[in-house]
Amino acid sequence: MRRTLLLAVSLASLAPAAQEANEPTTTASDSPPAPMFAAFASGHAYTLTNIGPVRAEGWKRLGVGVGFLAPSSEWKKVRAAAYELVTLVDAEAVANGDGNILLAAYTSYDPSTTASRNTGYNYVFERKAGKWETAPGPGTLPAVTDATRHVLEGWGGFHRDAALEPAATRAALEWLQLMDNGKVADAFARTTKFSGAAWSESKLQEYWDHEFRPRGPVRSRTAAWWLHRWNPEEKDQAPREYLLVSFRTRVGKERDAFPERVTLRRDDDGKFRVAALWTPRP
Repeated sequence: MRRTLLLAVSLASLAPAAQEANEPTTTASDSPPAPMFAAFASGHAYTLTNIGPVRAEGWKRLGVGVGFLAPSSEWKKVRAAAYELVTLVDAEAVANGDGNILLAAYTSYDPSTTASRNTGYNYVFERKAGKWETAPGPGTLPAVTDATRHVLEGWGGFHRDAALEPAATRAALEWLQLMDNGKVADAFARTTKFSGAAWSESKLQEYWDHEFRPRGPVRSRTAAWWLHRWNPEEKDQAPREYLLVSFRTRVGKERDAFPERVTLRRDDDGKFRVAALWTPRP
C-alpha cells in the first residue's frame, strides 16, 4: 500500500489535449505565474514551465507530464535531459497507474503568453520491463530562440537559488532522522504551521506507524534532486516558495532503493520547514 502525507497545496498542472509525439504541446490554461527549477545530483539543472497530470478533453487523465525549456538545439542533449527529468514524476506515474509520461521540450517559450503559442517537441515515455523508454525523436530540433535563452534563468523575479539546496538537504535529513528514531513529536515541531496544512501530530504519528515503524535501519539516504517552485496559496498574495528534496533510500535487507520526498515551505519568518512527505513504495 502506498501512503502519502501532503499539504492541501495545489500544484501547477500540465493539461494538453491528446496529440502525436511530434506535435507542439498545448495546455488548457495560461502559463503558470512562476517557473520551476529542477537540479540534479549530476550537476544538471533545468527550467520547468509546468508539471502535473496530462489530460484530454473531458478532463480524462492520460498520464503525467513535465514541460521544460530545451537546454540546447541538439536533439541528443534534449533527449538526455528528458530522460533525467522523467525521474521527477516516475514514482507518481507508477502510483497512479499511468501508462505514459510526457516530456515537452520547448525551443520557443514566452511566459507572458498562453502556452498554446509556445512550440517544442513532445517525448512520450512508456513503461517497458520496469523502465521508462521513448522513441529516439527527430534528428534535429528547431533552434532555441533568443527569447527562450533569456528566460532560462527564470522570469517574473523568480530564480533558482542553488545555495539553498545544501541547507534544505541538511534540514530534510535531520527531520527524517527524527522520524527514523520515532521522535514524532520533535518532527512535528519542525513542520510548517501553515493553516492549509492537511496533517496534525496524530496523522504524522499514524504515518510513522505505517511507514517508519516496520522499516529496518537506514543503510543509505542520498539526495537525488531538488525542485524549486512557488505555489499560489492565497488570493492577492505572492506565490509561496517551496523546495522539494528527493532522496534515494535503502533500509534493512531490502535490495532496492526507494524515493523519499520531503517538501519544505518558506514560512513568514523566512525559515524553511517541512510541509509534505511522500515515500512511494510497493
